[in-house]
Amino acid sequence: MIRILHTADIHLGARLAKLGDKTEEQRVQIQKTFENIVDLAIEKKVDIFLIAGDLFDTNDPDQNLIDFALSCFARLNDRHIHTFVALGTHDFLSQSSILKTIDLTGLTYIHIFNDPSIAKIGIDDLSTVVLCNPLVSNKSGESPFQGIVRDELYSYNIAMGHGSVQIPGKSSSNDSPITIDDINATRVDYIALGHWHNQQQIPGTNVVTWYSGAPEMIDLDQSNSGKILLVTIDDNHVVSVESIQVGRRFFSTIEISSAMAKNAEDIITQIRTHADSNCICNVRIEGVYEGIIDGDEIKRRVGDQFFFLQILNNAQMAQIHVESDMEDNVLKMKFVENIKMMGKDEALTQEALQLGLMLIDGKTKVY
Repeated sequence: MIRILHTADIHLGARLAKLGDKTEEQRVQIQKTFENIVDLAIEKKVDIFLIAGDLFDTNDPDQNLIDFALSCFARLNDRHIHTFVALGTHDFLSQSSILKTIDLTGLTYIHIFNDPSIAKIGIDDLSTVVLCNPLVSNKSGESPFQGIVRDELYSYNIAMGHGSVQIPGKSSSNDSPITIDDINATRVDYIALGHWHNQQQIPGTNVVTWYSGAPEMIDLDQSNSGKILLVTIDDNHVVSVESIQVGRRFFSTIEISSAMAKNAEDIITQIRTHADSNCICNVRIEGVYEGIIDGDEIKRRVGDQFFFLQILNNAQMAQIHVESDMEDNVLKMKFVENIKMMGKDEALTQEALQLGLMLIDGKTKVY
């Protein structure tokens, strides 16, 4: 029996530009989470630690990130945990790639697939072989499993690959494409994938195949990240996979319509029910509302209750018929007359009328 910890897409040094002033805090959290994964590997006494690509966010990370990775490798090495690193689309094998030149002196249990002539590394004492093609470009039309096939000299066969399983309409053919036939042709016991940040098993294969997902939040659309996989292959080659939550941040989408909330205060109340200081939250506002729904003001009101809050405001203003109740209000009548004379765009005219009449009635203010 062998025990494996499978992770991928760490993205040390990730840019995270969409997070604004929370960027640096999340970069630090990515490092903390990776340290926690190393702790978990030691605690669970795994035999093999797999990183299926994109350990770093670039080919030439800052020296402090290189030193950090080496310190983590040293801890795994000290516990005699065989660690295998695949190259990804972010840290692929260019001439200047750090994963080509990184100094692993003294780290005999750490293996990086950084030589195009070497696609398998055996571990004799575990009767295990790990197979992986070094990724030499961030865009390729070639499967990462080309030429990867079971080696019968070893009892346990594990393959790693970084690329996109082909799904019609969703996957690009130049994104290191992987087909079900590619997977089945390997005939290995387990395939560890990287590149997709949401954890998921690939169905319809003869080989147990998983994306571990990014262990910490990288993008603003990751609904199933923040996890690693603990894989056990028993003496009969039965594969068991356990998903373990390790990430601190999590992603949530809230969809609010005028059927659920009638005005801005109702919307704010709905959002507050999801408040969490570690939540990266996308709020979508849809429907037709009486009055202006100000997304920026909503974010100012409740944004500090989330790690990061993003508002997508698709709300529309209700059509109004302004003349019906204004005969005795000269100010309103004059305002309506002037706006209608100026307006050529019907939707914009309606919005101006709605906002102006609300201002006159004291029902809203300009922020």
